[in-house]
Amino acid sequence: MVNGWEVDERWAAPGRLEPVRRFLNTWELRAAGRDVVDRLPELATAPRSWQRLLTEVPLPAPDEIRELQELRAALRRTVDQPPVTEQILASWFERHPIVARVARNHSSSPVIRLEAADTRACDHLLADVAAAINDKTWTRLRACLDCRLVFFDRSRNRSRRWCGMYAGSNGRSCGSIAKVQRWRDRHN
Repeated sequence: MVNGWEVDERWAAPGRLEPVRRFLNTWELRAAGRDVVDRLPELATAPRSWQRLLTEVPLPAPDEIRELQELRAALRRTVDQPPVTEQILASWFERHPIVARVARNHSSSPVIRLEAADTRACDHLLADVAAAINDKTWTRLRACLDCRLVFFDRSRNRSRRWCGMYAGSNGRSCGSIAKVQRWRDRHN
């Protein structure tokens, strides 16, 4: 549990995409009433919680919170509507350039590593997004159709639509709820 919400490894993304997924989930819908809760401001004022949740992303400066909220909204739109990813991200990459560096991997062959050009949190998150786009894991991020939680789709055919079928510690079973609703609609 980090700062009041659970970090569940079932939804975890591989490598550098995991901090981005966690960042996207600093925004949540409350089940009752569908109120939006923005946890980013409280998280950004708690350095230890920030570092536990968003490893390798520097603590944002107070003037960066608004920009992080805008970035989160833009990235959530790309997860919700994948065809518009390029249009949404182009302006962000112009404002926060990514640096490509040559590095060696385990087999001693050179690889390109995408890194932040600046030390700000937005730059680091965008470098992780660029790396995920480059290694083709970005398209596996999904937002649950019910609770809007962002998760990594590990299904073979990349078709998962809900965060889970069974109620976890948060009490939600979004897939089961949707299937029961569809069944009721068909039989009424």
